[in-house]
Amino acid sequence: MLRFFASLVACVSLVWLSGCGGDGKKPEDPRAAVKGTVSLDGKPMPTGQITFISGTNPPRIFEISGGSYSGEAYVGKNRIQIALMKDDPAATTSPATQINVLPAKYDASSKLSADVAADGANNFDFKLTAK
Repeated sequence: MLRFFASLVACVSLVWLSGCGGDGKKPEDPRAAVKGTVSLDGKPMPTGQITFISGTNPPRIFEISGGSYSGEAYVGKNRIQIALMKDDPAATTSPATQINVLPAKYDASSKLSADVAADGANNFDFKLTAK
């Protein structure tokens, strides 16, 4: 019986020392409100998506509607990707596959960025060209 209690105390101590109750996930970095406009060839981009990418945090994706977007992005430097999805004219499937019709310099190869502040105005406007 003494051996059972000693084992029980050892197990409880081990669990307590290893951080019982934690899920092992790193806490999320702070976020702040962002908003802005996206224009394409001088006109508000009617639809699309803008993605804020910050370090190892999950990407924050916001819908663009009527040239505007808003949401919460992680504080600090964010790489920006912008997409305008259209049906692929070469698609042979139904529904049609969608492709990003913007140049890669705004998506996969984007060098656009935004430095999101913890407080204050975080207004980021992006002026794109189709070429």
